[in-house]
Amino acid sequence: MIHTPGHSPGGSCYLLNDKHLFMGDTLLAGVIGPTNLPFGNREELKDSIKTKLFPLPPNVKIYPGHGDTSTIGFEQEHNLFPNVKKFYL
Repeated sequence: MIHTPGHSPGGSCYLLNDKHLFMGDTLLAGVIGPTNLPFGNREELKDSIKTKLFPLPPNVKIYPGHGDTSTIGFEQEHNLFPNVKKFYL
């Protein structure tokens, strides 16, 4: 289990066999999860992704709570997260 607060204070992701990451709404294919809910915190979510998820090996397959599956490597290169302020200001 990897504690990834931001979408919610108790947000968590579950890494199985170092290959499959089930993550709810922490990170979605192409974007980060929403934080416009009660107790959501955009800065915490960005920190969770940057410090806890993006350091994982690039071949880890991600299973978001919504939308398509992806990999950590694909998200590191193509997710809007690096430019998130541009899209959420």
